[in-house]
Amino acid sequence: MKGKKILIVVNVDWFFLSHRLPIALAAKNAGFEVTIAAADTGVSENITREGLNFIDIPELEKNQPFISELKMIFRLKSLYRKLKPDLVHHVTIRPVLYGSLAARMARVFTVVNALSGLGFVYMNNTFRNRLIKKILDVMFRTGFKHQNSKLILQNNDDIELFLKRNLIHQNKVVLIKGSGVNVNTFTPSKKSDGKVKVALIGRMLKDKGVEEFIEAAKVLAENGSDAEFHLYGAPYESNPTSITESDIQEWTKNKWLYYHGHCDNISEELNEIDIVCLPSYREGLPKSLLEAASAAKPIVTTNVPGCRDVVIDGVNGYLVPPKNVELLAKKIHILIENPELRKNFGVKGREMAVKEFSEELVVKQTLDLYRKLII
Repeated sequence: MKGKKILIVVNVDWFFLSHRLPIALAAKNAGFEVTIAAADTGVSENITREGLNFIDIPELEKNQPFISELKMIFRLKSLYRKLKPDLVHHVTIRPVLYGSLAARMARVFTVVNALSGLGFVYMNNTFRNRLIKKILDVMFRTGFKHQNSKLILQNNDDIELFLKRNLIHQNKVVLIKGSGVNVNTFTPSKKSDGKVKVALIGRMLKDKGVEEFIEAAKVLAENGSDAEFHLYGAPYESNPTSITESDIQEWTKNKWLYYHGHCDNISEELNEIDIVCLPSYREGLPKSLLEAASAAKPIVTTNVPGCRDVVIDGVNGYLVPPKNVELLAKKIHILIENPELRKNFGVKGREMAVKEFSEELVVKQTLDLYRKLII
């Protein structure tokens, strides 16, 4: 594929680095010329340092007024006509939504769209969101009509939803389970002695179940548990469900709660964590749970799309209904009190991660798709 150009369009530079860098590097090593277009939040140098081209598009990060949002289509169309890529890979909902339309207008030969989740609009059923969903559905259907294109989804629930809403034809959909996990970086380790530590790892969003995690921790603390509860991740202001800094400051007044913010070395932090909890409302395939499974950590999460693709209830963790604080606390408590059960769940999770979710597997599947479409 020497000389062929790939353009990866993603919302922000840090998301690319955490979720798509291995794919881009593998494409580069296979002979593709790879360019990344994303909003520069201050870490784009880490992209160019890897020998990848980078284009800053600030508008990709934050929601704009409706007319400004539509202008993104023409901004991307102009970019595609200038770069003349052989393949454009859109990642996350806004690049997919606007980029797929722009690619049709610019006559890009090959398009790959990848959605890691459907966002807060599809999770809330307010009148406003129902109206927005109707508009988005029309835009999706139009963009997905590109003749030489595929849509990557991360779980079967999302595939079923897209087909049910008649957004795309079945032969254009590909299942690739998440962005993968480096099973050589996230490995089982022996934790040093100390209190049991329970952690939620992810962006500080209400949709991640952060508030339910805090409430469950409070229930356990009030019932005499001496476990520690830890939050890893930062608020994300451009998302309307973001937790505020003041909320976090109020929560951390409790002696059993620790907030660490964004963490670049989460693999090391996992060495000292006993249980990973993610009470999310809906996911694509959560990378934090893949990393937890690979590190042989037992998981408590919700029985929702994405999360239930990583956890088999009673095998490598527990599944609970979303927003059910009482049952969430109960399942966490069972694991706090049973170190042997934690160990057994961790072993099974590690086996699943290596077999089904390895980064190597995801990279291979993605590059095979590139080659199939370009040739």
